[in-house]
Amino acid sequence: MNLTLHTTNKCNLACDYCFVPHGKISMTKEIAFKAIELASAGSKSTGILFYGGEPLLEKELIYSVVEHCAKIEKDTGHKFSYKITTNGILLDEDFLKYSQKINMAIGFSCDGPAQDICRLFPNKNKTLDILKEKLPLLFKYHPYAVGLSVLNPSTCAYGNRYN
Repeated sequence: MNLTLHTTNKCNLACDYCFVPHGKISMTKEIAFKAIELASAGSKSTGILFYGGEPLLEKELIYSVVEHCAKIEKDTGHKFSYKITTNGILLDEDFLKYSQKINMAIGFSCDGPAQDICRLFPNKNKTLDILKEKLPLLFKYHPYAVGLSVLNPSTCAYGNRYN
């Protein structure tokens, strides 16, 4: 069983193509735990994807979920695996050490040459330079992190920008 936990619709960016209606809604621990219990019933393993908005805005929820899953695993033998899809802006060494410890796969979303056209902060400041700083740190802890990119008419036009 795979379970996607949409931890929040809050985001620290204002991407022009985003399909998530931004707001102030976040998943509660109680809802997350109930979803985990339902998803893990009757199976031997559950993969959990933390998604959003920007799921790293809800780090405490992520830590609580993993702790809850560890208790279930200890009591029942049920196995859990973890993934997160993030825009990368909030990655820090503490979280990366933690994610490495629990073997969490990280999907790092970046639009390459279109990054500073499509993925901006709400104040319209650019994000690519921040992501360039985060990549070495990410690869220090997760050398096989997955890079994700949104392809749509607004991003494809910039594919050859640096050629």
